[in-house]
This record gives sequence, structure tokens and C-alpha cells, in this order.
Amino acid sequence: VLISGFFEPLKENYSSIDFVSDPVNWEKVRAGCPSFRVIHGKDDDIAPLPFGKRLAEKLGVKLQIIPGKHLGRKEDLTTLPAAFQAVTEIAK
Repeated sequence: VLISGFFEPLKENYSSIDFVSDPVNWEKVRAGCPSFRVIHGKDDDIAPLPFGKRLAEKLGVKLQIIPGKHLGRKEDLTTLPAAFQAVTEIAK
């Protein structure tokens, strides 16, 4: 389950996040995991919604868009029903 995921460089304020500087081997990523879910906040201004759309497209999955901005915050990770549901579905 990828929440507000991205594989592209973020805004200037987040340039220290450099794990996205190398190209991604999408075939290898898809082969390494049988199922993906991508959840993204509609109004995310750190990793904007188009980032989530492109990530879901690369993984070949549907993007779940939910209201909100920064879904990667600790507070959101403990109270995000969409993530709980996605993990439960994958675990079946």
C-alpha cells in the first residue's frame, strides 16, 4: 500500500529526498510484489496528485483519491481507513 507515493523529485523544500534520482525498473517492481494499492490525497501539495496518478499508472493499478493533503503524516497513518482496508484486502 503506497500512501502519497511518488517516484519523481519533490519541490525544492524536499530536495534532500534523493532516493528518486535513479530510474525505476517498473517490470522488476511489479514482479516483486503480487499486489499494489495507491492512495493519494486530492490536495497534496508536497507530492501533488499527478504524482500519484503516474505512480498508479506505472504499477498498473487504480488510484484511490481521498480528501486531504499530507496523508503521509504519522497522524494520518494511524487513522486512515482506506489504508487499513487496502492492507486487509491484500492480506486475504
